[in-house]
Amino acid sequence: MSQETSNHALIEEASKLIENDDAVFFIGAGMVKGAYPDWTGLREKILEFFKDNNHKINENELSEYSVSEPLNYFEYFKGQNANLYLKFLKNTFIPAATSRNLRLSSLIRSKCTKFITTNYDLTIERECQQIIPGEFDIKFYPESYLFTNEGKREIIHLHGLIDDRMSVNIDDIVLHYSAYKKAYIEHGKILTNAIIHFLGAHNLIFVGTSFSEPIIQRVFQIFIEKTRKLKTSRYLLHPYSEDKNKDRYEDEERLRQYGVKTIRFERINERFEGLDRILEHLCNESPFPKATIYDVSENNLVGGIQ
Repeated sequence: MSQETSNHALIEEASKLIENDDAVFFIGAGMVKGAYPDWTGLREKILEFFKDNNHKINENELSEYSVSEPLNYFEYFKGQNANLYLKFLKNTFIPAATSRNLRLSSLIRSKCTKFITTNYDLTIERECQQIIPGEFDIKFYPESYLFTNEGKREIIHLHGLIDDRMSVNIDDIVLHYSAYKKAYIEHGKILTNAIIHFLGAHNLIFVGTSFSEPIIQRVFQIFIEKTRKLKTSRYLLHPYSEDKNKDRYEDEERLRQYGVKTIRFERINERFEGLDRILEHLCNESPFPKATIYDVSENNLVGGIQ
């Protein structure tokens, strides 16, 4: 075995933490992929929404915002019409009452009691309600962003929560630039300190997310600089790719610097069934997946189909 721990061993390692309720799932937008638009789709949808609501948009001004600046892009629309911007967010992120996300089922049925998400919607809660009705607390920035009840299921929305049953302060939804600045840089760096706390206090399993955002990268850098000896573990579930380009190499090198262990899964198809099978195994719902799994240390395929 090489210097890197095998994919199989990492799966077993993380699975034991889950079984002992000694891990926290950190859930990103990838876990609700298809139900909600990605950054590119969101940009297109908000432009269309404003036009459909007869709001004139200066295309020349808008063209100044590149694809790499989504925070400023949404800041522009919030500045144009805050009420219409909020209406767009509610129309986009409030799920239908009948919507289900079976991908989350394995996580919710597991012995983990703590979940963190940067998602704005109630998809996790709706799935919880289907499986274990009433047995969870919902917390969200800025009202509450830390776990408080040991042994009870808690879901923290780090970037705020959009729900039609509550009053929503648009600057508490961390999507546009000024909201990010408020949460991570100003006012005591609330979310910067919260994530640093989570990194130091809990074994985290990141799923449906990445570390591409500069603000999140900075939080990790601060954590690593402050913490000489890491007592907790971090895992990232990530699709295997044969892409050897420079950006991919730099991303993986950054993860190693952050002490993040990467558990690979095969795409299998556009629905990412490889991820589903990995989650089932991690949460002790199935034996080692028969789906193709890439072993990063031995450079071969293990676990079944080859």
